[in-house]
Amino acid sequence: MSGGKFSNQNNKNNEKTTPLPPSFRLDPISEEGPSYMILTELPPDKVLINEIDKATGKIVMSSSILVINGGKELIQVSHESGNAKGKWIEGHQVWHLRPSNIMTKDGTE
Repeated sequence: MSGGKFSNQNNKNNEKTTPLPPSFRLDPISEEGPSYMILTELPPDKVLINEIDKATGKIVMSSSILVINGGKELIQVSHESGNAKGKWIEGHQVWHLRPSNIMTKDGTE
């Protein structure tokens, strides 16, 4: 999946499309997993991830990750796709992530 296109849906007079950067597919280690992911990098600081249901081909979760603070922090926003008419988004999550000191079992860093 690469070279996809998107368009500005808010401006119906603007028919121009812009090619997306190449994407790649991520499969679960176990082939029994119900989904796979399509990852697209949007330089310089964004990654888009779509989780796809293998059985239906539908997007079940759409996420974006933004690198901030000179690469020291991440902000992730995820939207869970719904099935009901009028309720296309079932839920969403927002995460602000930063490195932490990992402690070993003996209490040292």
